[in-house]
Amino acid sequence: VEKVSPGKHTIKVVRELYGEWSKEMELKGYQEYNIEATLSPYRYDFDFCVGGKGSGPGKFNSPFDLTLDKNGNIYVTDFYNQRVQKFDHNGNFLNELKTPAALPAGIGYSPYNNRIYVYLNFPGESGGALNWFDLALHGIGSHSFNVTGLLLDIDPSGNIYIAAEYEYIIKIGPDGNEITRWSTGHFSQPMEPAFSDGKLYVSLLGENKVVIYTDSGKYEGEFIDIGTPSGITVDRMGHIYVSSVDENCVYKFPPDALDVLDFGEFVRFGEGRLKEPLGIEVEENGDVWVVSNGSNQFCKWRLSDTTLSPGSFKLSVKRKRTGFGRINPGKAGRGLSFPTPRKTLRRIRK
Repeated sequence: VEKVSPGKHTIKVVRELYGEWSKEMELKGYQEYNIEATLSPYRYDFDFCVGGKGSGPGKFNSPFDLTLDKNGNIYVTDFYNQRVQKFDHNGNFLNELKTPAALPAGIGYSPYNNRIYVYLNFPGESGGALNWFDLALHGIGSHSFNVTGLLLDIDPSGNIYIAAEYEYIIKIGPDGNEITRWSTGHFSQPMEPAFSDGKLYVSLLGENKVVIYTDSGKYEGEFIDIGTPSGITVDRMGHIYVSSVDENCVYKFPPDALDVLDFGEFVRFGEGRLKEPLGIEVEENGDVWVVSNGSNQFCKWRLSDTTLSPGSFKLSVKRKRTGFGRINPGKAGRGLSFPTPRKTLRRIRK
């Protein structure tokens, strides 16, 4: 930052979803200051869970996935109860969509056309259908496929990506027509794709890792050694959230994990409340919603106002050279000298 006058100033370093660092400093003239700040991410605090075993409103029998619409309403697929339930942002039951001939699995909201997409699997058959609805859960359209679908995600252009049982990712247009599909490896068992900034992150339950593809299926890299990854999502800052079925928790990884490829724990939350988590969604403000399949609930964690650890900074000062002297000869080979400050001042006055 140039043209800062000498004197006392408050220096502040801020990044969304992280704690800030600030300090009042006395800045001197003719000095260059270099500040290196390390910010710590905010922790997560448990907010509430909704559900329990049952078939009545607000109860579940193996909830599978969830999504949030533009109004903050939550839609949850209730697998063995063969329905989709809708709740307000506080977890109050609103209404339901019954799917008596099918088992609802993946669900997603598309801001592109303001629709809810649900993948329905047909019991006893090797196949299912992608169905789409308005926000009141009235049917609009449907398209059948020859695969058993799991979780799904939707990109800003309205394309739907479905993880299919055993080894496939299928890309489908907003109108339900298949665009392309690719294999993630024999029996790799993809669980959920998550689209972000032109890349598709896919959790592979059968291989304990997350693989990154382009939106057309080209391999880009992978995260390894994530125990039984299931749900996955990416927030607007690029952080990657992965739910682990066996570890009963959610991991949050930094945006630069792509450069690391093999990385350790960043933020971990949910222990003691999550049981076999599956679908996961993150809001604009950083709050996280998770389906707890083993406890027949969905739960919310809110971003706290306290950080995981205190921030830190390092300050170095570089003193600029002052005064006048001689410089090296120019192209003409003649030495040039600066006038003294006294002579310069007289010229300015004249």
